[in-house]
Amino acid sequence: MTLFQRIIRNKVVIVLTVMLILYTLFGFFLAPYLVNRFAPEMVAEKLHRELRLGAVKINPFLFSFQAEDAGLYEVDGTLIAGFRQCFVDFELISLFRWALVFKTIRLDGPRANVIIDGEGVLNLARMGPENDEAGTSDKTMAQATEEKDPLRLVMKEIQIIEGEIGYTDQRQSVPATIVIRPLNLELHDISTLP
Repeated sequence: MTLFQRIIRNKVVIVLTVMLILYTLFGFFLAPYLVNRFAPEMVAEKLHRELRLGAVKINPFLFSFQAEDAGLYEVDGTLIAGFRQCFVDFELISLFRWALVFKTIRLDGPRANVIIDGEGVLNLARMGPENDEAGTSDKTMAQATEEKDPLRLVMKEIQIIEGEIGYTDQRQSVPATIVIRPLNLELHDISTLP
């Protein structure tokens, strides 16, 4: 029996090969399907809004995520926020730094519609968690927030390309609208680490 035959018949090699194939199939095919399948349901359940997603691609070897044509919509179909494309490049070094490290976060064509309705309520404020029956006071919520350390996060590069922010105030008879575009922004070395 040749060395090659002994290697391919070795149980450890077979197990590692099967694990690599399963990891590849899960990363390239199953994970994007699960995101497309369950993300809209989770958003509908938690935020009572509609999430529309285009193509989702995940590269399990480069630890990158890409989503296209995503948008969060009100029940009446009004866009709250969305983007043409989002690309996130996660770094494996995160395991050694005990922090989430992102090499690149890029948003192409992000859009946000900030709307104040006739009652003076901001559309983004309506997406927050509603107070439960027991009623949590603002003071206890503020105390809980102050005591908690921020998420350990490092973002090496953030890019916003051709963004657009729309602001509409509907408190008067003729709504006032302002649109800021194009919004291009690039940030480097953002961190919450001490």
